Amino acid sequence: MLAAHGVEVGLSGDARGDLVLEEVTPAVADTGADVLAVPRRGDPRDAVLVSEEHATEHAAAVLADPSLMNPADPLRAVASGATVGAVGAFRCAQIAAVRPDLDVVEASGTCADLVEAWLAGSHPVVVVGAAALDRTESAGREARRLDAPWFAEAGAGALWVRGAWTPELREALLPLDDRTSRLEIVAELAVQQAVDPPAGVLLGVSARVSQSRLELAGLVLDPAGGYSIAAKRTGEATMRGTHRAAAMLARDLEEKGIGGLGAGRTS
Repeated sequence: MLAAHGVEVGLSGDARGDLVLEEVTPAVADTGADVLAVPRRGDPRDAVLVSEEHATEHAAAVLADPSLMNPADPLRAVASGATVGAVGAFRCAQIAAVRPDLDVVEASGTCADLVEAWLAGSHPVVVVGAAALDRTESAGREARRLDAPWFAEAGAGALWVRGAWTPELREALLPLDDRTSRLEIVAELAVQQAVDPPAGVLLGVSARVSQSRLELAGLVLDPAGGYSIAAKRTGEATMRGTHRAAAMLARDLEEKGIGGLGAGRTS
């Protein structure tokens, strides 16, 4: 049995070898042959958790002044001036870009740690990865999932099995390998590798496979300058089509002026 981040993958002891079940993150440098399996992906979206006290106070304020509620705001459940905890520079930057009136605090640890802190009453509002939230059963009822155009980092919600490749191991792990999840992860990480943002500029990528089509989108944020660049591409839901769409999306983002953001921006 391999276990990580609240997920267990059944595997016989003889087949385990030196395998590792780990969370996919942009910090992973490659998508090489040592990725033996990508289990079915968890929810890649972010989710916002609001304490009962905060929700009650905000609802009362909106009732008194409906203009305080913007239906198009993905964080409309959060009152102006609230302190919001989040993990990760991109997530924090996106919250600040969407709602500059909020006080965003980047928390240490993992999203699972932040969910536990919210449950303990340490934070009135947090934005976390929905996959981490789903592993904390008691919190799922309180969350609002953030759909597109909200972005997450490459690999959000996904785990993979890595280790030294052998035909025997690959065959043993084949039933665990989810083709749709693998294509999405390969696409997102390919964009992450191809785009070279200047220092301080952050990238979010979203890939979704539906039947035979891949939808791929990227968002570049420059927190210091307050700028953003977005682009979308579609392609065939094949490994070749995935790499092609990722290369075109990376080119689109570069052509829209990533090099002019952050440290590369001139006044």
